[in-house]
Amino acid sequence: MSMFEMSEEELELENIYNRDWAEGEENPTNYVSENGFTEWIVCPECSKNQEAWVSLVDINDVREHECEQCNYLITADEWIYDSDE
Repeated sequence: MSMFEMSEEELELENIYNRDWAEGEENPTNYVSENGFTEWIVCPECSKNQEAWVSLVDINDVREHECEQCNYLITADEWIYDSDE
């Protein structure tokens, strides 16, 4: 696969991103690759807005992020989307 060709997974994620962006979603995905994508979230401990990586493992998304400011481990059940980004 050349540098400019997308895998099937990357193409599907890119289509999701473009659909969300076109529909005016408040939090469209920011970066997409075959391994995952980024989302803007808010730390439930210190309220810092930050970009978090969501890993794709098989068919599941893994949402776990260490806060850049307070080092709090944000898990999927605490995932708060940043509506400003």
